[in-house]
Amino acid sequence: LMAAPQPPTVAQLQPVLDEVERAGRIIRPLLQFARDTGDRPAPTPVELHALVSELVTLHRPAMAQRQLTLTAALPATTVLARPDALRQVLTNLLLNAADATPAGGSISLVSAAADGKIGCSICDTGCGMPPEVLEQAGEPFFTTKPAGQGTGLGLTITRHLLHELGGTLSLASHAGRGTIATVLLPPVPEHAHA
Repeated sequence: LMAAPQPPTVAQLQPVLDEVERAGRIIRPLLQFARDTGDRPAPTPVELHALVSELVTLHRPAMAQRQLTLTAALPATTVLARPDALRQVLTNLLLNAADATPAGGSISLVSAAADGKIGCSICDTGCGMPPEVLEQAGEPFFTTKPAGQGTGLGLTITRHLLHELGGTLSLASHAGRGTIATVLLPPVPEHAHA
């Protein structure tokens, strides 16, 4: 008699799950561009600390599997944004940081402020970018990832979403010393707290 086939183990399924996640990262931005109707809700107050905490809880297990440390230290801060758009922005930047950071490295989210705007910086201990690559980062279809692993649309979409929200993205990087991606958004006006 033949033995019944054994169900696959989690370890055997992990490569499949990794490929599904990778494909999703590639397809999601393309679908967003294709469906861009311009019909979006207005920005609302979003508690940045709470949103970042959710993202850290969501991404920490995958980062740990890659032997990366993910931390966040943000005070309670409220910004004007669309929660889904801000989640997409921060997820894109976290995934970029993870892709650029070797095992044993770290990614941290810390508070940032400039020009009357507030937000957070995603700091990684990854490979960093030389000036010529940093200059091109965010141009549509520019990617440093191997063929089939990136569309070159992540930073383009991130900048587009932030522009719609009245926010900005700035990048600071040095080859071999990591990258800091800073997201700044308008704070909630004082009269909105009343």
